[in-house]
Amino acid sequence: MFGARLKHLRESRNLKQHEIAKLLDVNREAYSHYETERRKVSPNVIVTLAKYYNVTTDYMFGLTDSEKSPEQELLEKNRDTLLRLQELLGSGQPAPLALTDEERNCLLKLVANTLSHDVRQDS
Repeated sequence: MFGARLKHLRESRNLKQHEIAKLLDVNREAYSHYETERRKVSPNVIVTLAKYYNVTTDYMFGLTDSEKSPEQELLEKNRDTLLRLQELLGSGQPAPLALTDEERNCLLKLVANTLSHDVRQDS
């Protein structure tokens, strides 16, 4: 399963084996063996590939069919709501809820922190 997922990730992004091999500092043949599962992949390489493709290691190993973590999916589903909440709380206008200044600031920091981890903003 791991090798098939590696191949799928590479091909779905129109990449060649030699390009990923260069990223990993191995030759193309060594990388090819990762995809055919004739060579074991070190944990460091797995993490490097997961970060490069922006997928979870669970996806790479076939433990889930979703490339995104549950956190990423939740953030994407609620991104517009979080942005609106950030706008409301940061506007200086009275909050729609009865919040103390401390609660408002805490919630605003929480929303900003959550949005700062949005992978779409990093692209």
